[in-house]
Amino acid sequence: MQWTLDTCVLYRAKDDLDAMDLLLRVRRNRDKVCLDHEGCIKRQYENCLRGPRSELLRKWFKVVVDKLAIFRSGKLDRRHGQALDGLEFDRDDWPFVAVCGRTESRKLVSEDSDYSAQVTDYLAQAMGISVLAVEDAVKLCD
Repeated sequence: MQWTLDTCVLYRAKDDLDAMDLLLRVRRNRDKVCLDHEGCIKRQYENCLRGPRSELLRKWFKVVVDKLAIFRSGKLDRRHGQALDGLEFDRDDWPFVAVCGRTESRKLVSEDSDYSAQVTDYLAQAMGISVLAVEDAVKLCD
């Protein structure tokens, strides 16, 4: 499986067993974690890994970068960018959407508030992307 994991999953994993379970299942299953060629997602992940309670996440991230990462373009097509702008979708999340749209599984795990019903409907209809909650993604890892 190829996963695109929003930074909210990493932030949540600091205090939440379900989010940590997802990250550990991805590693154990040797699933792929999608990053962008441009490095935007990696930089956002690195920001998550700063501070207290991040040691385990830093170890997880090292395994991802060394063994599990696959890279796709993080540049969003202009047409999709305009549509998502109109839906007030945060531009910081554009690389996640662009990368996910270029993967086989097209599974994006996020619980960020900017993934509104309108945004998730657009992503599903226009790009074939499924936005999953952490708990739903865990079920797919079995």
